[in-house]
Amino acid sequence: MRLRSIVSIVCLLLLHSLSASAQESAKTAKIEELLKLSNAEGMVQQVYSQIRTMTAKQMAATDGSPEAKAAAAQTADKLIAQIQEHIGWDKMKPEYVRLYDEVYTDEEISGILAFYKSPAGQAFLTKMPQLMSKIMEVTQRKMVELTPEIQRITKEAAEKSKTDASQK
Repeated sequence: MRLRSIVSIVCLLLLHSLSASAQESAKTAKIEELLKLSNAEGMVQQVYSQIRTMTAKQMAATDGSPEAKAAAAQTADKLIAQIQEHIGWDKMKPEYVRLYDEVYTDEEISGILAFYKSPAGQAFLTKMPQLMSKIMEVTQRKMVELTPEIQRITKEAAEKSKTDASQK
């Protein structure tokens, strides 16, 4: 009789474990669909493209010989390649899935998926790159406006540091 009870409990635990695993599997599939619908991979690639563009602009704007600029551009390319190798989509996708799983419930993932599949959600997704590009433009313009103030604050800090060092 006791053996039968133990076997029953083990079977129940096993069934519960299998059910939980199936639920996790279904949630993972929803998260992967969400990442695909939201073009997460494309957004990651867009970030790398923007980094390359900004780096190229910075290289063009720097003073130095053509050889020095070429060497700096080559170094920047190597750095970007290393970043892509270590945090490229193939390495990051499992992390995205894990994080979405930690942050969102299954019901929330289902709701987000429903939104993304709706006309409003499709418009949101389709126009997101355009919106992000415009946000980047505004941010860059604001940073240019802020540059003199940053330089002033940096200069004051450097002068204060020199003064403090000479007083010691």
